[in-house]
Amino acid sequence: MDKVMTKLRARIAGCGKYVPETVVKSEDLEKQLSLPAGWIEMHCGVKERRFAKEGELPSDFAARAAKAAFESAGCGIDDIDLIIFASTGKDRTIPATSAIIQYKLGATKYIPTLDLNSVCVSFLFGFDIARLYIEQGIYNNVLVVSTELCSRVLNWKDKNSAILFGDAAAAVVLSASLDNQESEVIFSYFATDGSKSNEITIKGGGIEYLPHKTFDHPELNMFEMNGLASFRNSMGVANLLFDKLFSGSGFSRESCKLFIPHQANLPALKKFIAKAELPMEKCYMDIEKYGNTASASIPLALVESLEDKRIKRGEQLIMFAVGAGFSWGGCCLIY
Repeated sequence: MDKVMTKLRARIAGCGKYVPETVVKSEDLEKQLSLPAGWIEMHCGVKERRFAKEGELPSDFAARAAKAAFESAGCGIDDIDLIIFASTGKDRTIPATSAIIQYKLGATKYIPTLDLNSVCVSFLFGFDIARLYIEQGIYNNVLVVSTELCSRVLNWKDKNSAILFGDAAAAVVLSASLDNQESEVIFSYFATDGSKSNEITIKGGGIEYLPHKTFDHPELNMFEMNGLASFRNSMGVANLLFDKLFSGSGFSRESCKLFIPHQANLPALKKFIAKAELPMEKCYMDIEKYGNTASASIPLALVESLEDKRIKRGEQLIMFAVGAGFSWGGCCLIY
C-alpha cells in the first residue's frame, strides 16, 4: 500500500510571561521629567510600566518566562528541541544569549540555540522559523522567548521616546500538532524597507561604533527614534500588511476572533488599526499596563489575552508588528 503523507502542523502548546516587580507610574515620571500631569498617558497611552532591578539580565527574564511556558505546555526543558531567543536586548555580544538561557534552564541534553534580532518584529520571525522547523519534521518542540530590558538603553533627555518603554519577557512553546487538534499556524508574511533603517536605532554595540568610540558619547548606546517618520512609515504599510495576511490565510476581519498588535504607542496604534479597517473591539491592547516592551510585547499580550479569556482553542488569531528596520509582518493561526 502507498504510504499516506500527513501534513505536519505547528501549534502553540503553551505560553508564559515574566514582568519585574518594580512598577513605574507615569505620574511619577511626569514629576521626575517636569511634565504636566496626564501628559504621558495623553501622548502614548501608558499609565505604568515595569523596570528591571540592578543586576538582572535578559537571560534571567527569559528563563523565568520559559518556565511559565513549560508549565502551560506540560513539558520541561529536555522536551525542547530548539531554543530561539528573539529579542533586541542581549546579555553579551558573545556568546548567543540563547546559549546562556539553555544553561539557566538546566538542560541535560545538547539543545541547539539561536539568537534572532529583528527588533519589534523579532518574536514573530522567531515564531515563524519555529513553525517551519516543525512543519519540515526537523523538530517537535521549539521554545521561542523574547526579553527586553528597555529601561537600560533609554535616553531620558529624549522625553518623547523614554516615556514609552518598559521591561518584560514572554515565551511560547510551539509543538507538532496531532491530527485530532484543531490548532495550527496557517500563514505568515514579512517585509523590510532597509532605506529607512536609521529612523529607529541604537548606534553603539556593533562594529560601526566600537566601545572606545562611545566613551565620550554615551548617547550612542541609547535608544534613538524619529517618531513622526516612524508613524508615517507604519501608516504607509497598514493596508499592504493586511491585504497580504487576509489573502494568504483566508481569514477576514469578520472571521478573525482577535488581533494582537505590537504595543508601540496607543494613539498611533489606534490610527493604524483604523487605517487597516480592523474592528477596534477585536484588537487586544495592554500598553497602558506595561508600556512598549519591544519584541516581548506581542507574546506578553498573547498571555494576557488568554488570561482574560479573549481567545480560545479553534479560534482565528492574527499577531502583527511594525518596527525598526523598517520591518513589518504578521502571523495568522488557529489558536
